[in-house]
Amino acid sequence: MSLARKFVGLCAVSLASSALLAGAVMLYRHSDGQVKAANENRLASMLLADELRQVSDDLTRLSRTSIATGKPTYKQQYKDIIDIRAGRKPRPVDYHRIYWDYVAAGEAKPRPDGETVSVDTLMERIGVTAAEKDKLAESVRNSNDLVKVANAAMTLAESGEPGSRDEAIRLVHSDEYHAAKARIMRPIDDFYVMLDARTKQAVADGQGRAALAFAVVLGMLAVTLASMVALAWFAYEALVRGYASVGGAMGRIAAGDYAAEVPGTARRDEVGDMARSLESFKTNLAADLEARHARESEERRVARRAQTAALADAFEEAVGGIARTVAASATELQATAQGMSHLAGGTAERSATVTQAAQDASANVATVAAAAEELSASVGEIARQVSDSAVLAQASVTEAAKTAELVQTLSQAATRVGDVVAMINGIAGQTNLLALNATIEAARAGEAGRGFAVVAAEVKQLANQTAKATEEIASQIGGIQGATRQAVDAIGGIASRIGDLSGISTAIAAAVEEQGVATREIVRTISQAATGTGAVTVTINGVAEAAGQAGQAAGRVLNVASSVSQEAEHLSTEVTRFLTRIRAA
Repeated sequence: MSLARKFVGLCAVSLASSALLAGAVMLYRHSDGQVKAANENRLASMLLADELRQVSDDLTRLSRTSIATGKPTYKQQYKDIIDIRAGRKPRPVDYHRIYWDYVAAGEAKPRPDGETVSVDTLMERIGVTAAEKDKLAESVRNSNDLVKVANAAMTLAESGEPGSRDEAIRLVHSDEYHAAKARIMRPIDDFYVMLDARTKQAVADGQGRAALAFAVVLGMLAVTLASMVALAWFAYEALVRGYASVGGAMGRIAAGDYAAEVPGTARRDEVGDMARSLESFKTNLAADLEARHARESEERRVARRAQTAALADAFEEAVGGIARTVAASATELQATAQGMSHLAGGTAERSATVTQAAQDASANVATVAAAAEELSASVGEIARQVSDSAVLAQASVTEAAKTAELVQTLSQAATRVGDVVAMINGIAGQTNLLALNATIEAARAGEAGRGFAVVAAEVKQLANQTAKATEEIASQIGGIQGATRQAVDAIGGIASRIGDLSGISTAIAAAVEEQGVATREIVRTISQAATGTGAVTVTINGVAEAAGQAGQAAGRVLNVASSVSQEAEHLSTEVTRFLTRIRAA
């Protein structure tokens, strides 16, 4: 059953019991009013009966006093009492109280006059029964008969005849007077009996109805209280506790506890409807929140992917540019190393040529020395040989100059390679710093930047390897530069010696022209020429050795450049793979 029907039913019972209670209270009040009315009627009737008795006594007393004293005031008071009873004069207020005793004593009226009404009218007002009224009427008639006796006695007393007063006194004190007085009192006494019986029954009936009404009031009050208690229990149990439990569940759900149990879903009333609605709302809200969290997670994932893509683009732009720069520098270094290797090979070949030329010159000088003794016979041959030596020396000077230029070019190439190595070392430092920054940004990104941090560490490792390789290249290039300086110095010595050889050849030519110079001077000159050619041979051998070292250094530079190129390609591959993973995350 719904709460509304229960509530209406309880309210109907409560209202009905309240209405019955009100009716019972009204009945009780009516019954109590009847009891009060019966008591008031009893009192009024008894006061009226007592008034008749008191009037009879006052008339007897005043008539006797008037006859005994002859004073007219007592007779006037006597007449006033009769007129008041008959309704010809106004009744004093609260006439049932003591009144004529004060007036007879000569005092002023104790109370003012009130309504002018006869005893008959008063009997009608208080609602005496016909029998009771007959008794009072009988008493009034008997009193009127006694009044006639008293009036006769007072007239007799006022006649002035001798003994009349005494006779009048005797009349008002005679047995007949007392019998008449008793006839007045007997109906009043009967009236008392009848009134007492009637009013007692009326009071008893009223009290019975009042008791019944009071019992009904108590019963209806109990029913009303029970209905009120039931209504209060219903309001507390069905409404307060029911709605409080649902309200508590609402509070927990509002606080975010979507697993909170909703009580009262099994009830078949409005609270149950509310509980089931709240359960449905909780389920729908949980689903909506889950969907919203999924949307927010997807939005964060998209935003994170966009941010990661932006970082990947920036990283690709920075690290990729560095990798490309390193690769280009490595390629340039390879080309330079290859050029150095070619230059060293050319220098070695030219050194071999110079060595062969120096050996030829030495052989020629030996031939000249062997033929010194036959100088005079073979001057023409010596002149030819000297001429050949001069030509060869000039060619040696030319080759030595070219070799010096080549070695100088090699030194300059080594210097450029050192600059490139310095640039690569700077790029490696920048790559290391960029890898450190990428590691810091990956740490800030948390879980999403873990792969980024791994690749950044690999980039940092490659940068360190590149820096080590460039240091080795710089060391090798320093060796190449030292070797080239030595080669330049040696070639300068060769050029100087070949210049000396050229001078000697000139001297030999002069000696040939002066065929008168002593053979000993020729021998000495030839010995100097032999010594010079030996020095040329040694110097050329040093140049060949330096050129070989330069070629080896160039080979090492080429190997290092190849390693740097491979590492640059590996770096580019790792960066591409890292960016692919980052963009796919």
